Amino acid sequence: MNHNKYLPIHKLIMSVAHATKIVDQAVFNHHQQVAYTTLRLARKLEYQDSSIHNLLVASLLHDIGMFAIASKIELLKFEYRHTKHADIGASLLEKYPFFPEAAPIIRYHHLAWQDGEGEFHGERSVPEESHLLHLSDRVSLMVDDKSNILDQKNNIINYLEERTPTVFKQKDLKALKAMEDDFWFSLVNPVVMRIELEDEFTKYDGFISKKQSMDLAKFYSKIIDYRSKFTSTHSLGVAKTARHLANKLGWPKEDLDDMELAGYLHDLGKLAIPSDILNKKGSLSESEYNLIKSHTYHTYHILHPIKVKKINKIKRWAANHHEHLDGSGYPFGLSSDKLCTGSRVMMVADKFTALTEDRPYRKGMSQKQVTNILNDLADSGKIDKGMVNLLLEDYNSFDHMRSEIQNNREKEYSKLVN
Repeated sequence: MNHNKYLPIHKLIMSVAHATKIVDQAVFNHHQQVAYTTLRLARKLEYQDSSIHNLLVASLLHDIGMFAIASKIELLKFEYRHTKHADIGASLLEKYPFFPEAAPIIRYHHLAWQDGEGEFHGERSVPEESHLLHLSDRVSLMVDDKSNILDQKNNIINYLEERTPTVFKQKDLKALKAMEDDFWFSLVNPVVMRIELEDEFTKYDGFISKKQSMDLAKFYSKIIDYRSKFTSTHSLGVAKTARHLANKLGWPKEDLDDMELAGYLHDLGKLAIPSDILNKKGSLSESEYNLIKSHTYHTYHILHPIKVKKINKIKRWAANHHEHLDGSGYPFGLSSDKLCTGSRVMMVADKFTALTEDRPYRKGMSQKQVTNILNDLADSGKIDKGMVNLLLEDYNSFDHMRSEIQNNREKEYSKLVN
């Protein structure tokens, strides 16, 4: 295997961006509109391809610091000031080496131009792309998708003119004013925007190495888990527990890496679940539980468009963690003959981690409680008895490893959000 070409990064980014569509169509449209607007304006301003690429990545990820998916009205409140969510998003991104240029663009994307003073924030230089992203962000937030776009055009431009050069750069606004009607029509046409964005991404060698793929999976696990302080360490715990369990089975390192990566991504579909449900302290209603059940389905379909042989295995392991050997699980109702060893590992790892960590409605369970529940699930044909025995035989090792790494992640989470 060529470890320098492991996963197609841009496909994954686009797929994850589309997950927000399930929760809030308006917010999904916002991210796509911002990316499309920056693309068209950057072309008009004759940006270099590398700068356009950085802008597209920053545009699709610019609100990752808002762990709770915000409504479009809430997004409108971020009016021309450096914001906490921008700092959080940049801090998350700059820890990983695959998009170093995108992090500072995100950090300053709400900074006002101030007639040139916005070139710096303190002693730090601000990328000019940040100001273009700021303008594109504001354009998208002002668009009413239900009204004729050309009827809105002059009001949008007038609004921006009144705030230039105090908030926005003159040359960026000039480029917007020069945009042809096809830009405005496309801005409310999600199909056209997606096709053009995907076409743009095909210009770049989108494959990243195995190490970068692991880093990207860790990055997404934080975006997933940080939406609730009670799950802020969950994917990390599942990933390490699943790897440890697969190691007990004697798996080779390459498969262990794939299992860990699948663990980081197993709850990717929770990006499609409203954060108030994830944080609910009481019992879930039937309707809320049904919505929670959809997350494994969404994990599968977020990863499905990535047509790489490697991802098929990872996708199955990640999405099958709530299946049962007797066919009573979800989302596919798979029975034992359809559930491979990797899926069985992930099922046990997820349940062990969930039982031992704190949740909104209870504290983490004792060893006796966890042992009884896992044995009951195995004895009733839900999860693999052999996997359960393997874990319980070395319970303290698993629990110590999980507790230590999750405590470190929890400290990192607290430092980031406080």
